[in-house]
Amino acid sequence: MEFNATFIVSAISFIIFTLIMNKILYQPISDIIQKRQAYFDANSSAAENNLNSVKAIKNDIEQQIHSARLEAKKMVADEVESSKQEKAKLEAEKKAETVEKFARKKADLEQERQKASEEMNMGIDDLSNMIISKLTGGDL
Repeated sequence: MEFNATFIVSAISFIIFTLIMNKILYQPISDIIQKRQAYFDANSSAAENNLNSVKAIKNDIEQQIHSARLEAKKMVADEVESSKQEKAKLEAEKKAETVEKFARKKADLEQERQKASEEMNMGIDDLSNMIISKLTGGDL
């Protein structure tokens, strides 16, 4: 194979073409690709940080909800217990009041029975005196 001047000129022109293409086309494209990769890396990092923030906020909110639920359950339980105590107190008061009313009515009835008994005894005494006076024919 022969090497002549056209081969050297072709080789030099290919090298010059390659250098020009590298300077005009490949290097700017490479720079654009590097900038885009840096942009994606930065956005990916920011997105990951935001995701971690959201997860932390979500966990905090879930904890607050859990605490609020526990507090609400405790408040309901306290109110139920308070209501039970209030109910028991009112029942005891009503029972004592009923027992007291019953005792007063019983005492009133006993007094009325004694009064009626005394009136009956007086009536019986009067009636027996009248019967005796009619039988004996005079006043006693």
